[in-house]
Amino acid sequence: AIVGAPEADTSQVGVYRGGAVYRCDIAADDRCDIIHFDDNGNNHVRNPSVPSSLTQIDNKTLQWFGATVSASSKDGGPIMACAPRYIWFSLSQPRYDPDESRSTKETTVGNRRDPVGTCWVVDKNFNESQEFSPCR
Repeated sequence: AIVGAPEADTSQVGVYRGGAVYRCDIAADDRCDIIHFDDNGNNHVRNPSVPSSLTQIDNKTLQWFGATVSASSKDGGPIMACAPRYIWFSLSQPRYDPDESRSTKETTVGNRRDPVGTCWVVDKNFNESQEFSPCR
């Protein structure tokens, strides 16, 4: 059986209760093993305004990974699991202020928070996974 645990705490660095998906053998010993989709913590990029620092570009804490799980109808097929509360930090564009005849703020990386959700697909051997996030 494939079981989603949306508030499970995993070993992802800096992520609190991000969620997980397990493969459980209910016929033999009820043992469950985690399926590794994404073992990384929150993602970061170099900040263009401060090249020596990193800027966080997403938030996986309480993302509810495993809230939605879909498995192939045939044994050994791929499995997809989603995190509907995953948050992407997008780029904010400058706004023009007509009263001041100039832009009010510079373009900045990661200052907007967009709850876009994300999904991951893992192959039949649970070796390779790929993110699928069309709303980003």
